[in-house]
Amino acid sequence: MGIIRKQTVSGSFYSYAGVLLGFVNLAVLSPMIFTSGQIGVPALLISISILVSQLGSLGFNGVTIRLFPYFRERETKHNGFLGLNLLVQSAGLLITLIATLLFIPGLIERNQEDMEMLGSYAYLIIPLIVFQVYFVLFESLCRVLYNAALGIFLKEFLVRVLDLIIIVLFWFGLISFSGFMYLYIAAYGIPTLVLLIYLVRKNEFNLKLRLNFISKDLRKDIISVSIYGVIAGFSGIAVINLDRFMVNEILNLSSLGVYTVAFSFGTLILIPGRAMAKIAAPVIADLWKSESMAEISEVYKKSSINQFLGGLALLLVLWISVDDVMLLLPQEYASGKYVILFIALANLATAVSGLSNQVISTSIAYRYSTWFMLLLILLVVISNLVFIPLFGITGAALASFVSTLIYTAVRIIFLAVRFGMQPFIFSHITSMVSAIVIYLLVSLLRTEYDPLINILIRSSFAGLLFIAASYALKLSPDFNEALKSIISALRRKDPN
Repeated sequence: MGIIRKQTVSGSFYSYAGVLLGFVNLAVLSPMIFTSGQIGVPALLISISILVSQLGSLGFNGVTIRLFPYFRERETKHNGFLGLNLLVQSAGLLITLIATLLFIPGLIERNQEDMEMLGSYAYLIIPLIVFQVYFVLFESLCRVLYNAALGIFLKEFLVRVLDLIIIVLFWFGLISFSGFMYLYIAAYGIPTLVLLIYLVRKNEFNLKLRLNFISKDLRKDIISVSIYGVIAGFSGIAVINLDRFMVNEILNLSSLGVYTVAFSFGTLILIPGRAMAKIAAPVIADLWKSESMAEISEVYKKSSINQFLGGLALLLVLWISVDDVMLLLPQEYASGKYVILFIALANLATAVSGLSNQVISTSIAYRYSTWFMLLLILLVVISNLVFIPLFGITGAALASFVSTLIYTAVRIIFLAVRFGMQPFIFSHITSMVSAIVIYLLVSLLRTEYDPLINILIRSSFAGLLFIAASYALKLSPDFNEALKSIISALRRKDPN
């Protein structure tokens, strides 16, 4: 896991910094500055553009991750892979843009009560789709060239820095809400441009095609992976964004704004796995090519316990202070408390499955990844239709939790049956028991201060206790090694 560990360290730094900025932007500043409806508008546009861009890619990002090892050859510019990739995805983009232009009037009409606000900005979906398609295309290429950290920096960190600047400009009245929206959309184009410049400067941008390199068998694999990739990619993104779309359709744009803010808290749990997943996929693809089953199994187990520990720690420090967190937000966001819990639990279920999705999607059984995704999207749609009318935005979060739990269990069982791999070790149980005990102990701590001070005291205390317990119980060798490295580095900097 050398490459994975090295890239994960830098990638995780940008992810954590980006999430902190995103938290400030969406959960702290936005409720103070914008109405819930104004928060809902960009959230809806982003969700729809991500969904559509997955269709526009025609599944070729999956081809990049799974089949690039068969093209990899720097001397021949990777046998024209980028040119082929651009040709296919540009064609897909054109088709989806035409379809989107036909879809937008219906979207505006279905949001009658928010007609004035949404109608003014609905067509900004078009540039967003273009940015999304080409960003993911270039970012996927960087990943298989073993530089996933750049894409993480741009998407997780740089975009949020730009968002913060734009929010502050609106806060001080230097731009109108229209100005905010146009700059907000433009911020998503900058990472795409930076990736393009990077690939050109690294001499990796070459549009020359080498179709004669593609054998009959490789062509069949490309078509197969692409077809299944369209379904799997769309399903995966749909699961993340479909609940927001359905909250807007069943409830309204203001409810979506509240849900979006609460949702952002729950997504903190996924931070430890974000960088690892992006970096590991091309590495695992290479391991499958060399039939290194033992190494894949080891990566799978380590990813599970490491992501679970990180997610569990974040859930602990978040939920121990959730009541104080809600006091810091405007009253209308109080209904989002249990949205935070259920989204966090859903993401913790994803964390415990480790790199199971990457292992399946890069294996000879990659088609099953698509069928599992279709199962998940079916579960999400049905559960949202049932729970949103009953419980409002909490119902949407509950639907995500139930759907994700079933989907995660199916993936884990499949890998155990098909390849004899399972991610669990005794540390999973020990870490869960430790978190529960620490939560109960810290809950007894009486803090009667300002909500922000209470959060700092309770969350810091709970977090430090969990780190100490994880280290003392040796729950993860990687965690202990990383902590020792940090302590050693700090000691070397200490002049005394």
